[in-house]
Amino acid sequence: ISDVLIDSNIISSSMLNPYFEDIAAFADYRFKKQKEDSENYDYHDRFLIALLGKFNNAQSNALLQKWLSINDKYLKLKCIEALLLNGQVIKTQPLLDLATDRIYRIDLYSALKKQNKQALFPKQYLTQQYFAESNIYAAASDEDEPSALTYLTQKIITIHGKKGRFFFYKITFGEDEKTDYLACAGPFDLNPLKLPDDESYGTLYFDEEFDKAGLQKQMNALIKQVTD
Repeated sequence: ISDVLIDSNIISSSMLNPYFEDIAAFADYRFKKQKEDSENYDYHDRFLIALLGKFNNAQSNALLQKWLSINDKYLKLKCIEALLLNGQVIKTQPLLDLATDRIYRIDLYSALKKQNKQALFPKQYLTQQYFAESNIYAAASDEDEPSALTYLTQKIITIHGKKGRFFFYKITFGEDEKTDYLACAGPFDLNPLKLPDDESYGTLYFDEEFDKAGLQKQMNALIKQVTD
């Protein structure tokens, strides 16, 4: 309930001003717990960050900046979103931490784009191929977290009369007993320099395990899966 009340502005900073010092003290306490032990997870920390963002004063923004140093990527992203809304400067390292993460790379870009701050996104990861990796990783994680991604090739595919660029990968699950499958991500613009958009997605071919000798056949089957 608390996140709905916060996001819908039913709870405002003016309503909570009398309690700010207590909220700030608790936020500092939770930050120290997170720094002491990164496994010290509390689901309610996300609501705490949302509350700090609502206040938008020097102390609350300073606390959000401190929270950017914790390991939890989801909470780091939420701090960045709150600080962006409050017009605060964000250091490079937290942005780099999320841009290097295949799960949070696209979420970070979307958060920056929403505030017209795409220029802050680390440029070394601002390519179609890196976003394709994230698309595939996110799609695969619905089943199980992949242990490796291996780039294979890229192809131009026509879907519903429109051409798009797709990136193909071998995706590996497991560490000791490994299983490989074929995957692809797209569509991306034909201009490789054009930034990724929200239309790209990852698709896996689970009908059979990855077969290097029969790769072309599997790629054709995956393309049909995508176009259908």
